Amino acid sequence: MTRSLGVAGIVLMVVAAAASITVVVANFPLILLESGSIGAPLMILAATLILLLFAVGISTVVYILYRRKDKMYKQIVRQQYEFLKKEKKAAQPAMPPPDPITPQTEKPSPDRDEHAVRDAELFARIEYLMQTEGVYRQNDLTIERLAERLDTNRTYISRAINQQAGKAFSSYVNSYRIDEAVRRLSDVDDDTPLKALAQMLGYNHLQTFYTSFQSAIGMPPSKYREKLLKLHREHQL
Repeated sequence: MTRSLGVAGIVLMVVAAAASITVVVANFPLILLESGSIGAPLMILAATLILLLFAVGISTVVYILYRRKDKMYKQIVRQQYEFLKKEKKAAQPAMPPPDPITPQTEKPSPDRDEHAVRDAELFARIEYLMQTEGVYRQNDLTIERLAERLDTNRTYISRAINQQAGKAFSSYVNSYRIDEAVRRLSDVDDDTPLKALAQMLGYNHLQTFYTSFQSAIGMPPSKYREKLLKLHREHQL
C-alpha cells in the first residue's frame, strides 16, 4: 500500500494527519485548564512539550521519507550506470539495412508471411536512421516525415514499429531520446545545461523532457545528474 501511494502520497497523508492532531493538541491544555486540573503555568509547559514532541515526530517522518527516496534514487543511478558500462562493452556498429524486399528478390518462407518480412526490413531501415543519423533528435520529426524519408507511408511505418518494437511511433522515438539523455547525464564531464540538452534531443519544452525522463527512469533528470556526480565524488561508481 505504501509503495503504491509513493512518497508524495505519504507526505500528503502525514500533513493531513498533522493538521488534525494540531487542533487536538492546541485545545487539550485549554480543556485541562477549564476543568481545573492544572494551572496556567503548567498548561503552557504541557502545551510546549506536546508541540515539541509532535514537531520531532513529524520531522522524523519527513527525514525517513527523504532517506528512502534518496536511497531509491542512488539505486536507480547505479543500475543505469552499470547498464551503460555493459552496453558500451557489447556495442556493435550499426549495420546497413538490407535492400528493400521485392517479390523478385525474396519470397517469404512458409512460416513467415509477406507482411512480417516487409515489416522487419522496414524496421531495420528505421533503426539504421535512428542509430547512424540520430533522426530522433529532430524536434519536428513526425511519422509522416519519416515515411517520406523512407519512401513509404505512415501506415507501414506504424505497423513495422508496433510489430518489431512493440511501441507506438512517439514512444519509440522517445525511447531513443531518453537513452541518449541517460548516457549524457551519466558522463561526469558533460555539463550541458538541461534546457540545452532537452532541445538537442528534440524536445520543444523542458517540462516535456522532465516528464518523459521521470516516467521512463523513475526520477527527474536534475536529480539523476546530482546523484551521479555525488556518487562519483564519493568513489561509489
